[in-house]
Amino acid sequence: MRCRDTAKRKAIKIKNPQDWGNNRKLRNRINNKNASMVFKSFNGLVPEYLTSKFIKRNESNYSLRDSVSKLVVPCPRTNYLKNSFSYSGATLWNSLPCSIRESSSLNQFKRLLYKKL
Repeated sequence: MRCRDTAKRKAIKIKNPQDWGNNRKLRNRINNKNASMVFKSFNGLVPEYLTSKFIKRNESNYSLRDSVSKLVVPCPRTNYLKNSFSYSGATLWNSLPCSIRESSSLNQFKRLLYKKL
């Protein structure tokens, strides 16, 4: 998927080098889609193999004050893991404000996420 994103960004730059905003819009759409998938996995709206990619922080061995509805981010030893959905999804999810992470429905989550990103 990363190669496809790179190819799209390069195509956007070649098509209109003055318009760098398209690149940002593409990244926002990818982030919105990834955050929506993490929300769905949090709420059991996707198959088990996607749900198992994420570990809630309150289910891990340690507890912090700010750990409400956050995910454990795997420690990357290679760039391959940094490009994986489990790493990028967890870091994106943890970067969202608590009010967005604790949305009651998917539609509300998408609305708040669109305003933020």
